[in-house]
Amino acid sequence: QAILAPGRPARAAGRQKGPAVRDAMGRVIRGSRKGKSLIFTAKTRLRKGAVKLRPVDFAERSGFIKGLVRKIIHDPGRGAPMA
Repeated sequence: QAILAPGRPARAAGRQKGPAVRDAMGRVIRGSRKGKSLIFTAKTRLRKGAVKLRPVDFAERSGFIKGLVRKIIHDPGRGAPMA
């Protein structure tokens, strides 16, 4: 038998798991909500392409290279623009 504190109901020996405890404790964590849904997935079909560094050649290893940025584009799902 559990010893009752004044004003508190008796608890079970182990922690309860399941929806009853989750509903009683408040909201579900945002990350766990996103894990089970299809609307929070990344839109990879809209991406412009893989961003890679070009291979380092002799001129770049021994000094620097000069180039021309032709276009700056926005890539969805990326925090910075692509050049």
